[in-house]
Amino acid sequence: MLLRNWNRLNGKQIAKFLKRLKLKPEEPVIKIKRLRFIISEPIALVTTYLPYKICPSLLGEDLTNQSLYGVLEGKYNLKIAHGRRSLEAVAADKQTAALLGVKVGTPLMLLNSISYLKDGRPIEYFSALHRGDRSKFVVSLIRVRNRSTTSVNKNLFLIFVLQILYYLDHISI
Repeated sequence: MLLRNWNRLNGKQIAKFLKRLKLKPEEPVIKIKRLRFIISEPIALVTTYLPYKICPSLLGEDLTNQSLYGVLEGKYNLKIAHGRRSLEAVAADKQTAALLGVKVGTPLMLLNSISYLKDGRPIEYFSALHRGDRSKFVVSLIRVRNRSTTSVNKNLFLIFVLQILYYLDHISI
């Protein structure tokens, strides 16, 4: 879906992803909204925004059975180099509850992310609502040293790796 009409969103939403994607209000954005399933059970609702000018023909792609990142890299040579994600607990609103098959007020995990290309340009902003009763977030910590600096405070970098596990009854996927 190509989002050209900013009036469909409230001012707070517009400001949030315009700022993160470093776009002007008149620049078009691609909006992709996907309901993700595991074994026919809805597990997450993901809304992604990408600058139209970077990948305009993405609108013609069928992302039903392929990775967005795979398409961006394979067809557009856009490789995501790094990103920043935040995680918080939220309650399901009426619309989200209906899509995810849960009751209004059910705990969800909201994952917001901004991803960047190697040259520092932001390529993607997404917001994902994961069912709290079917999701587990695991964070791994990796210690990396930068030998090009001499200061003790500057040569230690910690990298966090986020892994999302989904559960259906007693089956871990």
